[in-house]
Amino acid sequence: MIFVNDTRYVKVWEVTHYEKHTKLQVSTGEKKQDGNYENSGWYLTLVGQAFEQGRHLKKGDTITVNKGKLTNIYNKDKKQSYLNFVAFDIEAPSYQQNQQSYQHTNSQDDFCGFQAIDSSDEIPF
Repeated sequence: MIFVNDTRYVKVWEVTHYEKHTKLQVSTGEKKQDGNYENSGWYLTLVGQAFEQGRHLKKGDTITVNKGKLTNIYNKDKKQSYLNFVAFDIEAPSYQQNQQSYQHTNSQDDFCGFQAIDSSDEIPF
């Protein structure tokens, strides 16, 4: 199990809202030394405070995960591991009512990705 305790930017590709949690399909990226980006896809579950903060998320949004947990649970019966990414605290875009425009709560200077990368790098998605 790994705890995430600092800001991580993720791009939202799919949103499914449930009564007590929200499931997201997201991606993250890291700029490699050769200048190319390595992207990873994740399934992220929003619970607790993150669930409340993510009520208005939609496809295409970029959010920050401030606190979360990664687990890799092995199912002995199926002989398969399942990677789970759960967020407890996020920052989502704040939407203006009846408008498509939104403003993100963090600045580009806060970006650090899942691996340490230079803050002058652009998000690859």
